[in-house]
Amino acid sequence: DEYSRRQARRLAAPGGSREGFETEFVRRNGDRFPVMIYEAPLVDGDGRQTGWMSAIVDISVQRKVEDLSRQQQERLQASARLATVGEMASLLSHELNQPLSAIASFATGSLNLVESPDEHTPAMVRQALERIAEQAERAGRVIKSVHDFVRRREQAREPVRADVLFESVMPLVRLQARKSGARIDVELPDPPPRVMCDRTMVEQVLLNLTRNGIQAMETEATPVSARVL
Repeated sequence: DEYSRRQARRLAAPGGSREGFETEFVRRNGDRFPVMIYEAPLVDGDGRQTGWMSAIVDISVQRKVEDLSRQQQERLQASARLATVGEMASLLSHELNQPLSAIASFATGSLNLVESPDEHTPAMVRQALERIAEQAERAGRVIKSVHDFVRRREQAREPVRADVLFESVMPLVRLQARKSGARIDVELPDPPPRVMCDRTMVEQVLLNLTRNGIQAMETEATPVSARVL
C-alpha cells in the first residue's frame, strides 16, 4: 500500500517526481538495512516512456556516521551544561544554604515551643511547619532545575510553550542576577506562542544569553538601579 501511494504521487507530479525516498530492505539473513531509492522515467529513443528505472543506494554507513556524530554532539552539549553548572557552583551552594538554614531554624524554634507549650503553641508550630514546607519546596525547585538542565537525553524536537522554556531556566538565571544586583523582567505575549524545538538546546542558549547580558551590566558604568535584563 505504501509503495502504491508513493507511485500515485509520483505520477501526479509534473514530469514525475525525481526525489529519492528512504526505506528499509531485508537481507537474506533477516537483517534490515536502510536504503535510498531514486526513480526516474525510462524513455526510449523516440521520447516515449517505456517504464521506470530505479537506483538503490545502501546508506547503512552514512546512517552509522550520522548516529556517531549525533552521539558526540550530545556528549559535547552535556559537557557544556556541566561546565555551566560548575561555574555557578558557589551560587548554587549559597542558594541551597538559605532554605536549609531556614528549615533548621524553624525546626529548632518548633522544638523549643513544644518544650514549653502554651495556648499559642499549636498555631505557632503550624506556622513554623508551613515555613519549613515552603523552604523545602524552594530547595527542591533549585535541585530539580539543575538536574533537568544537566541530564543527558537524546535530541528531540517537541512543541513547547515559550513561557515554559523561560520558567525552566529562571532559577539559574536569578542566581546570577542576585549576585550582580540585576532585576529580571519577562515580557511574553498572552497567550504565549508555541515553538517546535529541542528543549534542552534552547534552554542552554537562553541561559548563555541571559548570563552574558547580566555579566555585561556588571560594570561601574551601569548602576545597580539600571541593571534590568
